[in-house]
Amino acid sequence: MLKEKPIEKHITGILVKRFKDHFGKGPTSVDINLDPPYFTMHLRDLLTPTEEVLLNNEKITLLLELRNCLLESIIPKLNNDLWRYAGIELEEVCYDWNLGNQSGMIWGKIKGEEIHSVFTWPPHLSYKVFENKLHEVIRFTQKTPAYITTCWSGNQIIIARLQGVLSETGKEFLIKGHENKLKDATQKMAGNSIHYKTLEFHLNRSIEETFVKWDIQNDQGDLVFLLNQAK
Repeated sequence: MLKEKPIEKHITGILVKRFKDHFGKGPTSVDINLDPPYFTMHLRDLLTPTEEVLLNNEKITLLLELRNCLLESIIPKLNNDLWRYAGIELEEVCYDWNLGNQSGMIWGKIKGEEIHSVFTWPPHLSYKVFENKLHEVIRFTQKTPAYITTCWSGNQIIIARLQGVLSETGKEFLIKGHENKLKDATQKMAGNSIHYKTLEFHLNRSIEETFVKWDIQNDQGDLVFLLNQAK
């Protein structure tokens, strides 16, 4: 694991306490990155005893409603902490959970920062190749995106913003409150697609987790890829 910067280590301690205060326990592991244009926060082992009971009884919808309600109460404080200790203001805050891995991702665009693929990609990798392959993955579950922008956050996370991507079926899913079904379909299709493997081949890294957030009002979505540690 890459060594945390002092400010990231300080903010990690503050945010872990926030989770303990609201959830009753904090994650066992938190990785934060503050490098523009995105803030990212990956959490591991956040499942509370109450959530574990709901999960074991397949009450997934109730579990997510409870968790999302608690997180929404944390977000204003998270924003205040980032502004107070790092001088960072977020334009938006997105989040998604991987209950099977007991993990989650929180991310947001830093206010005033522009999203440009070319500025954040390592020089030995082609963002154009990656984005072209991602086009092929997405078209299996949604319409072909009008535009894709990809940015690295630290050394393990790639955030892909998809513009003009939601199909009419996808929009109906979101309108009816079936975001989780749409997310699961996207993740399953992406994971089974041969093109998904070509993403890993191009990166020379495996994709350990994928997090998804759809925005019906702006007809866009975010895919967040967590990669394995670089060798």
